[in-house]
Amino acid sequence: AARTTRPGPCVVFVSAPQGCGKTTICEAMVELFESEGKTAVALSYDDFYLTHPEQLEVASSGDRLLEFRGSAGTHDVALGTRVLASLAATGEASAPRYDKSAFSGRGDRAGMEAVAAADLVLIEGWMAGFKPVGAARAAAVDEGLPAVDAKLRAYDAWDAHADAWLVVALATPGETVYGWRLEAERRAGGGLSDAQVKDFVDRFLPSYAAYCPALYAAARSGGVDGKPSLCVEVDASRGPVGAVAGGPP
Repeated sequence: AARTTRPGPCVVFVSAPQGCGKTTICEAMVELFESEGKTAVALSYDDFYLTHPEQLEVASSGDRLLEFRGSAGTHDVALGTRVLASLAATGEASAPRYDKSAFSGRGDRAGMEAVAAADLVLIEGWMAGFKPVGAARAAAVDEGLPAVDAKLRAYDAWDAHADAWLVVALATPGETVYGWRLEAERRAGGGLSDAQVKDFVDRFLPSYAAYCPALYAAARSGGVDGKPSLCVEVDASRGPVGAVAGGPP
């Protein structure tokens, strides 16, 4: 049902909160397709972060929510659009890779590499499918959110290439994501204190509050952008507790 009449691979966007296991989900799907003799590739919104100098320029705006990479406005949308268009049409593209450890964790682009898949392209991101709510509603959530909200419309150019959506939903994404991020930091032996982890996650909580309700509602009913969608709800242990299919009849 997800396929269109156009040639090229099926493009599925995967939207899931930070720390939920998006990369693991995509790796498992790629392995499953390959086990059946098909080809698949997974890309992340993270791959399309701005270069280090470009990110510093964005951060200089003084907006707390754009000080670090992650939110709308910190990706090279034009580059991502070109890569997605090429993959959707031909199954081949030259895609960027990103090194999060560069510049003492500030990150930087780490070159380009050829990617190809004849059958399935997965695009995963924590903010995939978020839609702008307007400056007034954004400001009611957080005074810094209108700057992020204004950047979201540009991502429609990415969403346009989706054939289908997988949305992983949390009842309380803000509270849960903080716990997951802290867990990951401790497991990796990172140098961030509990307070620093909270400060980092706090920059994304306004987006969860403003955009997740509409995303979840769309995935459970008419589909994200009217496309076939599967909304899987998980609990704080990342275990599935329910699933609803949405989209056109």
